Formats: sequence, C-alpha cells, structure tokens
Amino acid sequence: MKYFIIASITFCLFFQSCKKSDNSSQNCRVTGIRTAMTGQFDNTISGPFYNNSNLDYDESGNLKSLTSSSDTGGVSNFTVKYTKDTVTIKTKGYGNYIYTLDTKNRIVKAKFGFAQSFAFTYNEAGQIETATVSKFEKYIFTYVNGNLVKVKNEPYAPGERSITYDFIYDMNEAAVDVIYDTNPISYICPKPSLLPAASFFGVTSRNRLKGVNVTAEAANYNYLDTSSYSLSYTKEQDKLKSIKLVSIDPYVTRTTDYTLTYTCD
Repeated sequence: MKYFIIASITFCLFFQSCKKSDNSSQNCRVTGIRTAMTGQFDNTISGPFYNNSNLDYDESGNLKSLTSSSDTGGVSNFTVKYTKDTVTIKTKGYGNYIYTLDTKNRIVKAKFGFAQSFAFTYNEAGQIETATVSKFEKYIFTYVNGNLVKVKNEPYAPGERSITYDFIYDMNEAAVDVIYDTNPISYICPKPSLLPAASFFGVTSRNRLKGVNVTAEAANYNYLDTSSYSLSYTKEQDKLKSIKLVSIDPYVTRTTDYTLTYTCD
C-alpha cells in the first residue's frame, strides 16, 4: 500500500448507494455528482477543475456503472459485474478490479487493476482485522466503539518505513457511504478499490468520518512525513447535499467539493 499514498492519488470515484445516509424518509439514491477540485502549491492555485458524473443502478439497487464527463485521472468511467463469489469493476485505462468473496459475502482477496493483490481477514465482529499485500506489507486494524480508529503497517524490519492512519469521527452523526472519501477504508487501499465493493468489506465504521491523520516514518533514515484530511458536510432538508474534502501534505493543499443529486422512488 505504500505505493498508493493518498496525497498522490487523484481518483475520486464513488460508492454504490447511500446505505447509511440521511435519506430515511424516502428510498433515494445518488445519481449525479458534480466535483470541483482545486490545488495550491506554495502561492500558486490551480483549478477549480470540474467533473460531472452520472451513476446507474441495476434492479437490485447495486451500482452498475459510472459515466464521467472527463473520463481522465480525476474521475474514470467504470462498469460492474456481480457474481456469487466475485465483484469485478472494469475501467478503460486502469485495468480490472477483481474482488473475491467468502461465504459471508465479504471480500477476502482483491486485485486492484494493474497494482498489487491484497488479502483481508476479519475479526469476530465481522470487521476487517488485517490487510496483507505481501510478507513485507501487513496492516493491522484497530476499532473503538464500532469505528475504525487506527490502521498501522508492520515494517519488514525494525526502523524501516511504517505508516499509521488515525481516524476522527463525529460521534453524533451516523456514517455515510455517499462518496468514496467518507469511508475510512478508502484511505488505506488504492483509490478506485472500494467502488462499488464498499458494502462487501464486512462491518464498517458506525459514525461519520470527519478527519484522517497519516504519519509515515522510518527511524533508520531519520524520515518523517505527515498529511491530513478533513471532511465537512452540508444538509438540505432531509438529504446530504454536499461534502467538502480538504487534504494537506507538506507540499500541496487540495480541496474537493462534491455536490450530490438524488433520484427518489
């Protein structure tokens, strides 16, 4: 996973539905997302860069495709195929994302496009316990009060590079899976990885994600690097209307504004 540090990833793909949302009064799905991305390096600001995405669902309510107005590194088109024991996400330029499910309908293996393969194990509560890339890359997941609060990898040798993810929640609000960045697992895996497989990662966090702090360090090389992410949410009537994600690393500050459009039965 060290090859997919969040600050360097520009994919902004989306989840299958609002299965944990504020839309309790109606059966609503997010069918449109407008994205505005802005970056700042020193005193130079680039953007905003806009994208419009349309989401389509099958008769069972599973996301089957996303069509992007740009189909570039920002937001890429994809289609989805579901079988009894696999979920396959097909993209044009980034390969196929293939997930293998266990008998409890949870992802146990994942091949992320042209990247590496991953294996997942689960604890007795049905939450992800470990994620293994290879014998040199194993990540341990820690939960408190039903929320994923920390993920830390085990360096292959003392003093070698390790990464720690700390997650912060709004304990007064329920979790939402409307866009990719609202699920803490998305900060661990390669960016397109969860789509629409988000609901197949067992029991996920209970409360609403509002911040992420990432620390990378290696004592042997006197190396320390940090980055952070903050999320804010805006509601309109009984629906989540927009989400703002701000990511800050030592070099670049990025702001992404998502505006949501719903179709309700």
